[in-house]
Amino acid sequence: MIRGLKHLSYEDRLRSWGCSPSSICRGPIRMLGRNSSLGTVVTGQGVMGPDCSEDINECDSEPCLNGATCYESVKQGQFVCICPPFYTGDFCHQRFSPCELPYNPCINNSTCLAQANGNPVCICKTGFEGTYCEINSDECISHPCQNEGLCVDGINHYRCSCQHGFTGTLCEAEINECSSGPCKNNGTCLDLVNRNTLLCLLQKSGNEKFWSSGLQRATPSAFICSCAPGYYGSLCEVNIDECMSTPCLNNGSCIDDISFYKCHCRRGFIGTNCEINECESAPCINGGFCQDAVNAFVCTCLSGYTGRFCEVDVDVCSEPALNSVLCYNGGVCVDGPGRTFHCRLV
Repeated sequence: MIRGLKHLSYEDRLRSWGCSPSSICRGPIRMLGRNSSLGTVVTGQGVMGPDCSEDINECDSEPCLNGATCYESVKQGQFVCICPPFYTGDFCHQRFSPCELPYNPCINNSTCLAQANGNPVCICKTGFEGTYCEINSDECISHPCQNEGLCVDGINHYRCSCQHGFTGTLCEAEINECSSGPCKNNGTCLDLVNRNTLLCLLQKSGNEKFWSSGLQRATPSAFICSCAPGYYGSLCEVNIDECMSTPCLNNGSCIDDISFYKCHCRRGFIGTNCEINECESAPCINGGFCQDAVNAFVCTCLSGYTGRFCEVDVDVCSEPALNSVLCYNGGVCVDGPGRTFHCRLV
């Protein structure tokens, strides 16, 4: 592993030995195990010689250890060490492992392996990726959730947030909302897939001879109730008041029942809705007077007429009590309309 380059100078080393840059070195001076020049003036500027005119090659003393490569800096009196794998420090004198702290770059509990070149390689745990296992893998990238379920990514897992009407790990199962029997009063439950569904509903109300229709959107609960006649509401829980439309005529009284009604008619009227007046059609003829009765009528006939409708003309001449006294002197009684007659001489 190549560590960062650090420039060093002889001046720094001389000071650590108690020498000044202008000191004359006497006896062998050892620099990192190497003998330096004897009896020469060592300056802090990378030069030497009696007149300090000779440039020193700092790498000649081989200051870099453990096979490191030394490079003389462009600045006088400085050099750099390029360390081989598994070594670090100013002179590459410290051995280290790239997978030990504080050098280990692998995160998220990944495994660090040191390569032969000294570089680490990270073996990621499931759910992570990247050079240093720094990226949480997106398990939702394959869109695993069905039926428009929302995928929520986690660490090495995901979960599906299902739309109304669906369940299961992948929202793959449709919920049958009708299994609980939500519709009341014998209503029929229709299970729906939760979509923007429009339903055409037909419903017959009361005693009417027609059906009403309408569009209804599927509810979020994804079921709808088709109500039996006489009921309405989302769960068919409301009994329809068939008397609300006041179907009974001629002041008849309406009695509500389940899916139908009954009319209690006033005297003189009959029919489902009390729409029939027995005397309105003038059933009595020949001047008879119509009198209303309970679901019937009675004709009061003028004198000389009889029958249910006063349709029978009474033959007054046929009445024995009258025939002998109506005509005199042998006259013959001839019946006329009603109670009229005339006498004819024979």
